[in-house]
Amino acid sequence: MNPQNTKNKIIATATELFSQFGFDGTSIRNIANKANVNISAINYHFTSKEKLYYEIFDHNFTWMKNTIEKIPNLDQLTTFELIWEIFTIFSANSSKLRNCFKIFFTDSISVNVKQLQKDQQIPIGPPGENIVMNVITKEIGSDIPLETREWACHHLLIHINHLCLLFSSNFMKDRIKCRVELTDEKVKQSIQLFVEAILNQAKLHKSIIAP
Repeated sequence: MNPQNTKNKIIATATELFSQFGFDGTSIRNIANKANVNISAINYHFTSKEKLYYEIFDHNFTWMKNTIEKIPNLDQLTTFELIWEIFTIFSANSSKLRNCFKIFFTDSISVNVKQLQKDQQIPIGPPGENIVMNVITKEIGSDIPLETREWACHHLLIHINHLCLLFSSNFMKDRIKCRVELTDEKVKQSIQLFVEAILNQAKLHKSIIAP
């Protein structure tokens, strides 16, 4: 196996284990055994478990961003259609999404701020933010204040991120099976109503601040 394939295999395996057991519950040995690689190979590519965890975050973030950018007919989608596509992508790749969030809540990871600033490994803002902003602007107009459009974009992405995180847990998966209001169609309707409410509020803000 060439070095890049080995590195990708380690990242894929570690993503699965970190998502299931968290940072503290996953050891380098666990990852090596699951990926069928030597511990020395992990140390060679990542030098430490912390570095591996950060690289997984960056890898998953970049993957989601690139996947969103490849959504067909982006320039023809409404805001709701785009948000639904992103929700579908995040739901189908919940382990990647969960790891992106878990890194924020793992207090045992030592953060070298100077190194992070140098490497700029951790992106700011959700993946697809610029794309959602462009679609919102096209739908409600560039005359809506930038701060208002950013507010709408952030709330829409926060909402679907939270839904995907909740629905990815085994607890919620079991509950969904028993709740008629949590069918795929009902969830889609709920997201559509939320998008409409956010965009309507953004349009209202324009009339409020107009001279």
